[in-house]
Amino acid sequence: NFLIENNTRHFCAYSLNTERDRDREKEHHHRVMRNFTLLNNNVFCSRVTSSASKDDSNTSKKNQKSSVKSFQSLTFREKHSNTKVCLIGTMHYNPRSIELVHEMTSKAIEDGTFGCLVLESCEKRWEKTLEFQRPGTIRRQLLDNEFQAAQELVEDQSQVSLGDQSIDDLGQNMKRIFKETLEDVKSIDGWKRVREDLVRYSATELYPTKEFGKDVQTLSLQDFLLDGRLLVALPISLFRYPLAWLLKSPKLVVPLLSFYFGLANLPGLVEAMETSGGGDVLATAASGGVGLVQSADILDETLSVLFLFLDVFQIVVLSRLMLVALLGERNDVLSESIRQKCEEQKGTEKTVIAILGAAHLNGVQNRLL
Repeated sequence: NFLIENNTRHFCAYSLNTERDRDREKEHHHRVMRNFTLLNNNVFCSRVTSSASKDDSNTSKKNQKSSVKSFQSLTFREKHSNTKVCLIGTMHYNPRSIELVHEMTSKAIEDGTFGCLVLESCEKRWEKTLEFQRPGTIRRQLLDNEFQAAQELVEDQSQVSLGDQSIDDLGQNMKRIFKETLEDVKSIDGWKRVREDLVRYSATELYPTKEFGKDVQTLSLQDFLLDGRLLVALPISLFRYPLAWLLKSPKLVVPLLSFYFGLANLPGLVEAMETSGGGDVLATAASGGVGLVQSADILDETLSVLFLFLDVFQIVVLSRLMLVALLGERNDVLSESIRQKCEEQKGTEKTVIAILGAAHLNGVQNRLL
């Protein structure tokens, strides 16, 4: 209507008597058309900007990372496939954790949202577990565990997969890290490498990534300390877990226990030698014939420094083994296994359920979100 009225006025201007009037109307017509063009462009740009901002808002919402914590579990969507993932953290062999795994897995199966199950185990360990703890046997009841509790709920065993690093690779990695630590404690640069490993792996395996917002929830020690039933059943875990390793893998457990208890009992052995008279022999050997009067005191101080170094060495070795070999490198394998299952469930509303030790949850979530 605006254009029609303006054009009609412009046409009628040619019927005016004077040339001045026609020029005035012509100028008015061009001015109106120019303003209309500017107005139209502004409206178009505002619509494009509004549409772009809505798209950016939708994209940011889609890419926004979030997870939901319930008891000792974390639920979120894997970043590449957008598949729903539920990580259930457990205290191995704890009846409370077994009950939680049973309840959550059963609910997913009953609701029709169950996609597949990923267990923190490898082929070798799982075969030994199924053979050693057959359903209905006393050993199965004695060493009741969360992995078999979940696996026995699934009718189609093709939906059950093993996601952990092989026990052979784990053993090789632990030997490698132990040897590296032995070398690193001999130099200042080596201690720097140890510190870098401890700081880096603590940040990636125990805490959420810094880029994550408040919508990303993680497990903390408080989640376990406030679960009274879990704590009450803790002695059962402390009995079952080492017993299972001792019965199923004595070749691996015995050397580790011997090494650890050997270091722990070394100060007592030295004190026993000194009490029984061995201290005089050691003092004489320490003096080397130089005739030092306080050789025994020097020996005591030397042994004190040695034991302090051994205590620090134990802490460093165990911390590095825990963070790098038992958590960091295994979390890489576990995350990749879960990601592959997410790709298989892509485009569905099925949930990939992973049963893991509680210490793995934050690190695995950091990799998948």
